[in-house]
Amino acid sequence: MRIFNSLIFIIVLSMTAFSAFAEPDSNYPLYSLQNVVAYEVSQDATELFTIEQTDTGSMFVRRDIATGEVLLNAQLEGFEPKFMNTVIMGDDIYVFHFRVLNREKRQMETSVSKINSQDGQLKTIYKSEEMLGFAERFYVTKNGLLMTEKRGNRPFLFNLDTNKMTPLELDEDFRIRSFDFEKNTAVIIKQSDFSTNSKSNDEKSTYTEGDGSLLDVYLCDFSDGFKLNQVGQYQPSYVISKNEEESFLPHFIIDDADYAWVGPSFMVNRFPIFPGALIGDPALTSTMESLVGGDMITEVSFVHDQYVVAKQYSDMGEIALVIFDLKNPKMNKTETVSQEDQDKIKALLRENLTTEKSALDPAIMSLVFDAKFYQVNMITTEVDSSDGYISTMTSTESFTAVSQDGVFAVLKQNEQLVPCVAESFVLNEKSAVQFQDTLDVLFPLGTFAKKHKAFYHDVDSWVFVRDESFGKKEGIIVNVDSNGKIIGIQSEGKLEEDGQ
Repeated sequence: MRIFNSLIFIIVLSMTAFSAFAEPDSNYPLYSLQNVVAYEVSQDATELFTIEQTDTGSMFVRRDIATGEVLLNAQLEGFEPKFMNTVIMGDDIYVFHFRVLNREKRQMETSVSKINSQDGQLKTIYKSEEMLGFAERFYVTKNGLLMTEKRGNRPFLFNLDTNKMTPLELDEDFRIRSFDFEKNTAVIIKQSDFSTNSKSNDEKSTYTEGDGSLLDVYLCDFSDGFKLNQVGQYQPSYVISKNEEESFLPHFIIDDADYAWVGPSFMVNRFPIFPGALIGDPALTSTMESLVGGDMITEVSFVHDQYVVAKQYSDMGEIALVIFDLKNPKMNKTETVSQEDQDKIKALLRENLTTEKSALDPAIMSLVFDAKFYQVNMITTEVDSSDGYISTMTSTESFTAVSQDGVFAVLKQNEQLVPCVAESFVLNEKSAVQFQDTLDVLFPLGTFAKKHKAFYHDVDSWVFVRDESFGKKEGIIVNVDSNGKIIGIQSEGKLEEDGQ
């Protein structure tokens, strides 16, 4: 039931501002794949490569992208389905992999491996117990592999000849937002404020990033000593209105025709991206809206002008990797359940299920997190007439959901909060009060637990006491780096030392 509950919540929340203007979807997936951890498409767009989690571990699979026919299966030893990112160069797929070795001792491991796409052979070419080159964004350059964190900060370059990882020195607010392999050039946007504000009504939808100011755009030429060149500005905000004169989309303002390629390159070289990011490209948005189940897609890549590869919620609420053909659309769905039975199931669910949702105090949560949180209650009513009398029974299931960058998820573990922390947030004596307030919103305390509430600093962590049981305090430990940046949020449990 929890899976289905999450599905309904995502349906309600993931509508884009374009939905009111969308044409009926008409292109069905060619096929779908389950348990895909990472994927790449061959550079000639004929084959699909995936890393899939199976009962026996991680498997590398090569397929014909048009038919889904499996051409190769190869077991990958030592891979866990933790954080992983991939990028392709020729016949080789490079895999960045991160895993925690010992959470208490704050030991972690980052590695780069190479998979031969033709035979599935794997070779580890880099391994470190330092957090270098965390590849939330991953690019191939003619100088090596470019890795950056979430919004293009802390870039590292991995040299494929020397197998060494080297930091790229950029100003703190210079962010690598995309990379063009053909030009061996990074598109850099100068930005420090990532706060967002959106409003919507029947007439107009607006979205403002930062304070809405124009952002300076630079190019970094990797072929010319990483030379920086300012080429224009970027407008990150948008207005979509029924009055077309006041509508505008995110766009680049570049006067020099020699750099007209920056806008289109910026869009396609950020794939995969969440569907909301397509709002700067009406043509891609229109294509997206032609896909059946497009409103259930959480991540999308456009492959040349032929295919779409996307992560999509299935009818059962599970994430699947789906492949669409744009040149030869599949116009009819392959039915596995009769339409009559589908209608009966949908009618039954609509009749018995009620959804109640509310945003968790955004004024408090936005002080710490760059995400939105929701309390969702799923109320199920069951009718029983087996004994000749009609009786009803109602049950309620509640959970917390989080939305960030257009992706929605059920909050199951405290560690999920770490990537949601605002980039500017630093934990100290003053901000610890704000963090404690967010804990009160996420995990409300009972009347008797409130008197035990406290927090204190303990070497490389902050401890937030939430309760006491049999004389032993219980709480949440938040790990921080030397600058006070949050790098870990542990589950609530007994505290070994009070620190007071």
